Amino acid sequence: MDEMWKVHGRVKPVALDVESINDGSFVTPPLRNPPPAPANGAGPSKPTPVNQSTLKDQRELSVKDNLDLFVDR
Repeated sequence: MDEMWKVHGRVKPVALDVESINDGSFVTPPLRNPPPAPANGAGPSKPTPVNQSTLKDQRELSVKDNLDLFVDR
């Protein structure tokens, strides 16, 4: 099973610890690195940046915000 994480760009998953998320000590694991783009530039397109000022009721949620939505307290 450990061989799965030896591939370039793959990161072994880390279990989320509810207590460390709630007390603020949880460290977000690094994002996986995408494989290098092909030399001809035919790689995936970059996402268009979103103007945050036009999305007043939408925002990117933190891990804690997602946990609070997921867990019914």
